[in-house]
Amino acid sequence: IMMIQQFGPKSMDDIEATYAADVFHTILSLPSSRFQKNLVESGLAYQAGSSYQTLKHVGPITTFFVPNPAQMTEAISALEAEVALWDTDDYFTDAQIAAAKNQLKIQDVYSRESTSDFVHSITFWWASATIDYYLGYIDNLQKVTRDDMKKYVKEYVHGNPNITGILVSPAMKESMDISSIKPVSM
Repeated sequence: IMMIQQFGPKSMDDIEATYAADVFHTILSLPSSRFQKNLVESGLAYQAGSSYQTLKHVGPITTFFVPNPAQMTEAISALEAEVALWDTDDYFTDAQIAAAKNQLKIQDVYSRESTSDFVHSITFWWASATIDYYLGYIDNLQKVTRDDMKKYVKEYVHGNPNITGILVSPAMKESMDISSIKPVSM
């Protein structure tokens, strides 16, 4: 497994970027996304995903990747190629943007189904942003545009420092040339 961590937007400094990040990373998780098709459906990876968590001081961006061990070098190169395209106009479709916004809206509705879930949601948003942030969350997600997401990627992902870790079993380490794997470039 490979995990890449970066600093994302803070809810106390760049609220608009937090909404763009939520929509963007939801798109990446859609089965129809280019990210999933080119990495997982292609067989280069068993799993691939990227997420952002809204927090007041630093919202972490986490990209995880479970490459096919038989194609480790190719898989990592494909991951880098995908990340490099995240801020292009045609990386995702209008339908994917709408689906991501709808998925986030549905998740919000589910979070209100039981009192305990609702209390958890309110306390999370109160601690991570503000109550007003929570109350306007769905409306503000609906305002996110393709340009907002491209700006988010340019500002918080591309060219920014990251910490990358790869966890392999001892047997895999023996059978592979790990030294040929270069650090991931975001």
